[in-house]
Amino acid sequence: NSAQPPSVLVSQLRDYLSAGWGKQVVEERTTHHPLQAFSRRYFEQNGTLLTYAREWRAAHGEQTQAIVAALPAFMPDPEVPLTISALTTFLRNPVKAFFRQRLLVMFENHEEENDDEECFAVDNLDEYKLIKSLTSAATVKQSNAEAQDCALQALARLRRAGGLPFKGFGDLKQQELQQTVTTMLRSWFDEQARFPDAAERQSVRVQTGVVVLEDWIDQLRCGAEFVGAPAWLELEPGKLCVKDRKEPTPRLDKLPGAWIRSLAIAASGLQAHGVMVGRDSVIEIAPVSQETAITTLTMLLELWLAGMQAPLPLPPRTALVWLEDNHKAAASYEGGFRIEGEGKDSYLARVYPDFEALSEDGRFAVLSEQVYGQLNAWAAQHVTARYHASAEAVETGQAA
Repeated sequence: NSAQPPSVLVSQLRDYLSAGWGKQVVEERTTHHPLQAFSRRYFEQNGTLLTYAREWRAAHGEQTQAIVAALPAFMPDPEVPLTISALTTFLRNPVKAFFRQRLLVMFENHEEENDDEECFAVDNLDEYKLIKSLTSAATVKQSNAEAQDCALQALARLRRAGGLPFKGFGDLKQQELQQTVTTMLRSWFDEQARFPDAAERQSVRVQTGVVVLEDWIDQLRCGAEFVGAPAWLELEPGKLCVKDRKEPTPRLDKLPGAWIRSLAIAASGLQAHGVMVGRDSVIEIAPVSQETAITTLTMLLELWLAGMQAPLPLPPRTALVWLEDNHKAAASYEGGFRIEGEGKDSYLARVYPDFEALSEDGRFAVLSEQVYGQLNAWAAQHVTARYHASAEAVETGQAA
């Protein structure tokens, strides 16, 4: 129950103002904050203090709308158009996008990692980064053999630098990464062979009201297979298909970026196929009609604008589970035994601490159907997948 002094910078600023304009000027511009996040002063009606701690607002009977009550209406800057990447990032976590872009609030822990720690295991995120690094460096080569040699050398350097576990565990992980990267690069160059001629990049631009999406489509290539329509190629370090399915089934959570890109191309009056080479499979994307693309993309741009006004209850993983079986959505969001709930995300937890808070106003169900229902329908009509050819099939010239 004792007052705490302000930071050194704030104290210096107060001293400077006091010396130049007097103590009264300083007091008029000083706000005294309660030290506890649960202080009632943060939740008083017509109070001057704000808090974004959803769990304590709930305890004091406040509603989520208090977060944005004091914010002016959001107007996008026409000089800074929305990009495909930015819209994709928004869909992955609309609440995080609101906090970071609108409130300039970041909850991530930016403490530097200790590089002296010994590597005992490689988790999923580290493996994703490793594969991305190895394949990115190799794809600039002119042939599959050169690319694989480049990747294997980089993998050996990584092992010598301590980036993999030691001894037997390191041997197994190195062999696993080597097999994965080799398979991906072989498929990548096979797809380039299908489209041997590089094409000029194309600009796309779509406007809905005050929202402008503008970007470039790179990695375009042409071939005899799709006459008059190029194909964009993308190398994805993650797995693109649902695990343990006999028939390759695309993972919808891996497709929002490709969906938005396909829509932007078609809405701009262009036609282009898409090819994604992943860790486990190759996905092909057929173009959509311009009318359908404009309608769907308009909905997404309007959704982005709404998501900049206030946090939207649309966590993608939970939304996809809800569409498949709404009885499992709560477990997906809150987690369970050995399952990390999507709601553990620091941004989502601030606004929607549990599934009841996420779904209480009914918007979650409506938005899930509106966005991911359409993504599901698009994937069913325009997306096909095939597993990578096995090494044996490649040697004998047979299809997998």
